[in-house]
Amino acid sequence: MCRFLIIIAEKQFDATSHLNSFAELCKNSEEFQGDGWGVCYPAPKQEGWKCHRSIKPIWQEQHLFDSLPATKILVAHARSSFQDRGPNIEFTQPFVNEKLVFVFNGEISGVKIRARGNNGAQKLFTLIQQNSSNGYKEALQILKRLIEDNSEHIKAMNVGLLHQNKIYVLCKYSERPNYFGLHYYNGKDENEMQIVCSQPYGSYDFKPIPNNQVLVI
Repeated sequence: MCRFLIIIAEKQFDATSHLNSFAELCKNSEEFQGDGWGVCYPAPKQEGWKCHRSIKPIWQEQHLFDSLPATKILVAHARSSFQDRGPNIEFTQPFVNEKLVFVFNGEISGVKIRARGNNGAQKLFTLIQQNSSNGYKEALQILKRLIEDNSEHIKAMNVGLLHQNKIYVLCKYSERPNYFGLHYYNGKDENEMQIVCSQPYGSYDFKPIPNNQVLVI
């Protein structure tokens, strides 16, 4: 199952060290995370997002991290393709629509909902946008109910959204919480940085995000 990382901070930080830690946890994961990776951050001196996506394993391209500027926001994703479909740049996250950035990891079987998209993650992104008229927290709550009511089994369904300097998180899993769950570091009172990641890394005091919850950070 894929891995993802979201960071927001009051002050600019060096993205390289965080991406290196993320690449190492992907490389050493109990499941293969080498079917592509992507990273997005605010475009310097202009509106919108600067994104880089690749179909290579993230740990094979760590040399590219040095070219990233200091930033206050970072979203990264490493892909583990479902059902051995292999690398595909179209399916490489993060997905972006104007000011909204989306990342997902999970394993959901027997979904009976029709939505625009060529894979499960794209369809979830469509459903979120279709149900966002009252905000993204409610959109994730609606998504959670829709998938629970219209699928055969949810091994895990974790979604991270970034919009207007807020992180919206859906965390849901049915087994192996250390692998299928999400973890959160709240350093707002220490270094003014908040992190959501699939696994803890570094010396940050990560805490598990409660299962079956939608949170706004």
